[in-house]
Amino acid sequence: MACLTGGAIAAASTLAPVSTTTRVGISGLGRVGASAAISLLHSGIAEELLLHDARPDTAEGEAMDLVHGQAFLPAATATARHE
Repeated sequence: MACLTGGAIAAASTLAPVSTTTRVGISGLGRVGASAAISLLHSGIAEELLLHDARPDTAEGEAMDLVHGQAFLPAATATARHE
């Protein structure tokens, strides 16, 4: 077990805060991937959803559909990645 003492505590307290955003990535937006995406947004588990598919237009379209219904979901964002 590690122990922080003296200067180590001061150094640890000056670190930048850790992001608490819950990010989930889904690769493949067929029936299962699209269903997982909407379920994650409905449940409020993911605050940021990153979508990727071999067909960039599919990922972009799914992200647009999810953002369109955003008013009815917990606060979250959906983004398509083309990398």
